[in-house]
Amino acid sequence: NDDLVIVPDEIPVRLRGIFSDAQPATVASVGHRCALNLGGVDFTRTRRGQWLTTNEASFGTKRVDVRLKLPADAKRPLLHWTPVHVFHGASHVTGRVALSEDRQLEPGNTQLAQLVLDDPIVAMHGDVCILRNQASYETLSGAVVLDIFGSGRGRRLPTRIKQLRRMENSNPQDCLQALICDSADGVALERFRLNWNLTVSEAKILYRRVDAVLIDTNDESRAVDPERWKKLQGEIHYQITNWHKCRPESAGIRLNELHAAFEKKISRALLKTALDSLVKHGEVRQTGPACHLPEFRPTLPEEDAALWKTLYRTLREVGMRPPTVEELAESCDIEVQPTRALLVQAEKLKLVTQIEPNRFFLPETLQRLAHRLAKLAENSTDGRVTTAAYRDQSGMGRNLTIKVLEHFDSIQFTRRIGNSRCLIKPVDVVFENQSVIDQTLDS
Repeated sequence: NDDLVIVPDEIPVRLRGIFSDAQPATVASVGHRCALNLGGVDFTRTRRGQWLTTNEASFGTKRVDVRLKLPADAKRPLLHWTPVHVFHGASHVTGRVALSEDRQLEPGNTQLAQLVLDDPIVAMHGDVCILRNQASYETLSGAVVLDIFGSGRGRRLPTRIKQLRRMENSNPQDCLQALICDSADGVALERFRLNWNLTVSEAKILYRRVDAVLIDTNDESRAVDPERWKKLQGEIHYQITNWHKCRPESAGIRLNELHAAFEKKISRALLKTALDSLVKHGEVRQTGPACHLPEFRPTLPEEDAALWKTLYRTLREVGMRPPTVEELAESCDIEVQPTRALLVQAEKLKLVTQIEPNRFFLPETLQRLAHRLAKLAENSTDGRVTTAAYRDQSGMGRNLTIKVLEHFDSIQFTRRIGNSRCLIKPVDVVFENQSVIDQTLDS
């Protein structure tokens, strides 16, 4: 009554019974001939060479990395991209041989290669294959399966050749440990399990025995060398520190910028996982998409700090109605363009808020305006304040009053009801970061 699957075609079936020597049986093991009573299967879809297995082991592949051995009495060398017939288990498929180390394999020698097949086979590490020529009348070579997850790119790279040589180890624990030590991005554990045909429980026991940090990246579990993992997190910390030093005005570094700083030598998924771990343990903080050190506070560059103090003093002195950018520049005897650029930068640091395209408010000015609005609401009979009443109380023009009220709506301090506003939150709650801003200004 187990639910099984016929692979590589992914045909689900139910095992109704086992018959051995024409007698019902509950178990059939190696060396037994048996018949299986399968339910829920269309036998027109079955063929020689398929496998009956559990769901956790079903995987068909068209690219298999192998170790080839050409017999010493072979009539000729085996050339790269030779068309072949491949016999594996009870399956028979056609394909080509892509040699990984040289352009040809001499008689009596061995070489790493990849079988590029026309149809998928279900293989595992250690399986043997027989290769015959294109007409299938001459045996060319034997092959031992190393990796069923062969890639179409990079199969001749030194790093890949080294990985495959590690995979020639017949012990899965030793093989996994060697791969972990060699890999910068770690080892994909599900691929390793399928390649070695391990059950889920067998794999879990194996993972506990190796010296590795187990992490999850994009729904994929990986095993990373502990020293490499520690070094990666240290490098992330260094890159963030360096970012703060070079860009003190920036809120922090984004993942794309951090990945570029590593010159993309590691995968983005592994980098994000390491970064998330640092955030989780409080060694790095994340504000929106920007990552920064916990103690870091963005500041203006040194060359802009003096100019900002001049603008800040003027904005603080003018009261509830800040001047336009042009008026502010003229008052401070500064060019308009540098003034505008600095105000835009100051807004990113939350030192000012742009209410109109040409007008910026200090946070403390907005806080005083909010207190006036709250007092009007408190003194009204229905808790609401009209635009006209607030305009008269604040001393701003109608258009600027509307812009300020719309800003209060956007930060969820007020809610518009017709031509009136009612308060949603207390002033102190909405402007709870004001003390932090003041400290930043003072420094």
